Amino acid sequence: MACRVLDVFGGDFLPRTFEIILSVMISLPISFVIVVLMPICWISQGRPIFFWSERVGKNGHIFLMPKLRSMVDDAPLLSTNEISDRHEDYITPLGRILRKYSIDELPQIFLVLSGSMALIGPRPSLPSQASLNDLRKRSGVERLRPGITGLAQVVARDRASDSTKHRLDLLYAKNKTFLLDLKILWITGWGVLSKKNVKY
Repeated sequence: MACRVLDVFGGDFLPRTFEIILSVMISLPISFVIVVLMPICWISQGRPIFFWSERVGKNGHIFLMPKLRSMVDDAPLLSTNEISDRHEDYITPLGRILRKYSIDELPQIFLVLSGSMALIGPRPSLPSQASLNDLRKRSGVERLRPGITGLAQVVARDRASDSTKHRLDLLYAKNKTFLLDLKILWITGWGVLSKKNVKY
């Protein structure tokens, strides 16, 4: 079963050339926003300005994923649904604004340029998310580059169960098209602009 699923996946879904061009265009204004925010983050929250967390990437490779720091220094390194109702207690006042508009995720665009991440794909998991990682490994989903956003993010959000996230990741993989990727990008952008709290 796993072998048949792997054959379905093939390569990346969004053409790499298109992805690079779009990422370069986006990275220019993003760089400006980050430079403006750095002193604001430093003054309001102190250092570090960026938070780097280990994530599981393509083929189970561990890489470091950056965010503008939005949580207190002693926040536990767990996924949103693992922290559950205590999640909001660890977010800083500035962090609430950064997260509301997904600004904390902006530095990840540079990982798309480097090839560690894709614009669209399964959201990179934490190494501690053993259940989700095992599901992705057995089904072949881990062969995909993790994405800044994906079907699971625009449909189920972060608080969905691991099985639900994996089901949507697998559904996306089996129905991959360039138009589907564009639709997910559109929904993600609209969700951020309309303040619908699309979480990554």
